[in-house]
Amino acid sequence: MIDLLWHLPTGVVDRRAEPTIAGATPGTIATLLVRVLKHRPSPRGNTRAPYKVACEDDTGKLDLVFFHADHRLVERQLPVGSMRYISGRIEQYSDKLQMAHPDYIVPPERRNDLPLLEPVYPLTAGLSNKILQKTSAQALLRVPQPVEWQEPEWLRQRGWPDF
Repeated sequence: MIDLLWHLPTGVVDRRAEPTIAGATPGTIATLLVRVLKHRPSPRGNTRAPYKVACEDDTGKLDLVFFHADHRLVERQLPVGSMRYISGRIEQYSDKLQMAHPDYIVPPERRNDLPLLEPVYPLTAGLSNKILQKTSAQALLRVPQPVEWQEPEWLRQRGWPDF
């Protein structure tokens, strides 16, 4: 458990930017509220072509792109006509904006499940950032509360906080 608690993040992903599609800048991380318009599966027999989901907001359109995706999972996460918060890197392909494999896809009522600032940890093969974050949070819950070992009067005289 100690090793897990001392496995410190090396960076942070800032997901606070919530532009409209028209205001999204390619190459940046953005969180967008979109309406799902249409699913465009890969052509039959062409496993290299991506599965695309057309989305929009009041200002423009954006494609979500999934390579080697399970179409049933994508259809379940992104039902046609639904509103979803998506978060990930905005890219431009030809003249269209797209987001490949969004980091998060949540319905509006679960907006608070999206972290505004997400720590990035050094990882090893087979370990994802999300799994490490969940495991670290569980480890923190198991750490016992420290017991104050200084005399209260001594702390008060110096204006120091206690545990």
